[in-house]
Amino acid sequence: MEKVIVNNEELKINKELKIELISYEGDGSPYRILSNKNEFIILDNNNYGVFHGKSNENDSVTVTYMDPNLEITINKNVILVANSKEE
Repeated sequence: MEKVIVNNEELKINKELKIELISYEGDGSPYRILSNKNEFIILDNNNYGVFHGKSNENDSVTVTYMDPNLEITINKNVILVANSKEE
């Protein structure tokens, strides 16, 4: 059975790339994106950092930390970060 989506956010990294965040119900779900210049962090529903990355001058993204309980999917120009949608 799939969990309910409790939050969905997007952050445009550059003109071709964006981060999409989907939060499914449950503890530790990624909940919001904070960004400043070329750096971004995703916080869980307890305000702990669960994903950290930065955009580079060559339009690439470097992920410096990711909670192993999250899933990351890259599809074309979208990087999707989510917790599991399965119970």
